[in-house]
Amino acid sequence: MTGCVLFLGLVFAWQLVSPFGAVTPSMPINDTAASLTVALFPTASPADREAAFAVLAANIAHYRSIFEQGQALIGQAQHTNGEEALVAMEDPSSAAARFRYYRKRSNPEFDMSFIDAFRQADKYFTKDDEPQAIRDWVDDMSFMQDDLSRWVHVAVDYQSSQTDVDAAAETVRQDLAKAQADARAVQQG
Repeated sequence: MTGCVLFLGLVFAWQLVSPFGAVTPSMPINDTAASLTVALFPTASPADREAAFAVLAANIAHYRSIFEQGQALIGQAQHTNGEEALVAMEDPSSAAARFRYYRKRSNPEFDMSFIDAFRQADKYFTKDDEPQAIRDWVDDMSFMQDDLSRWVHVAVDYQSSQTDVDAAAETVRQDLAKAQADARAVQQG
C-alpha cells in the first residue's frame, strides 16, 4: 500500500511540474522564455485565416450556385401521375427534362467537394491552432450536402407537393447560412 501511495504521489507531482500537464502557464521571465512559448503554441496569422476563409466561402458559393440553378429549373408544372412525369422528362422543353439534365451535369447528390475544400483550408492551421469553427463548417457542410440530396429527390417527386419542395429548399438555405457563419468564425479567429 505504501508503494502505491508513493507511486501516485510521484505521478501527481510530475503532472504539476510537467509542461504537458493542465497547469496555467506562468508569465515569461525574459524574452527567451517568451519566444519559447510562442514556438510551442503557434497561431495562425490573419492572412492564413483569410486564406482559409476564402477557400470555405468559395465552396459555399459553389453549392449555393448548384442549388439556385436547380431551383430555377424546377418550374411550376406538377403532374397528376408518374406516367405523365416520365413523358415530361422526355420533352426537352419541359422543366422535368431540364431538371434531369441538371442532375446529370451538376451531380448535386454526389458532389463532395466540401471535403476537398476542408482539407485545403485546414492546411493553414496546425493541430494547436485549428479553430473549432472549421470543424463545425465541415460538419454543417456534410448536413447541407445530405439536405441538398434530399431536396433533389423531393424536387423529382415535386409533382405531389410544392410545400415539400419549399420546405426542403429552406432547409438547404439554412444549412448554407450555418456554414457561412462557421466560415466567418474561422476568418475572425
